[in-house]
Amino acid sequence: MTTRQAIIEAARAVVGARWRRGGRDPRAGLDCAGLVAFAAAGVGYPIVDRANYGIDGDGRLLEYMRESFDEVPITDLQPGDIPLFRMNPSLDAPASHCAILTETRGLIHVFYHVRAVVEQGMSPEWESRIKHVVRFRGVQPWQP
Repeated sequence: MTTRQAIIEAARAVVGARWRRGGRDPRAGLDCAGLVAFAAAGVGYPIVDRANYGIDGDGRLLEYMRESFDEVPITDLQPGDIPLFRMNPSLDAPASHCAILTETRGLIHVFYHVRAVVEQGMSPEWESRIKHVVRFRGVQPWQP
């Protein structure tokens, strides 16, 4: 069974990998959906992987994530879940970025401005941009 801690550790293992649009291999570079795909593969979780998932905020990121994960309420965000963020400041903008939530309520994600996979705290700015949350199917609730 996939555990939340295993998901987090799979993502944490590639902190420092460089950013590459559409990237799926940490040696060559990852993008945000590539990080999620890599973590899923690392815990043996099969996903539908799409290269054209809508990085430009056209709404396809959520559609892509719903193919492999279950959407849950934002208020139920738990470690190991995947928050989807709107990067456009408009409140009605679709999600165009994703991360994996850590056990300390931090984020592991591919931060374009740093051009690498990073682990950082979730600031109020990041939290205000959460548009949706998806979860690995069958994963148990977080047990600290």
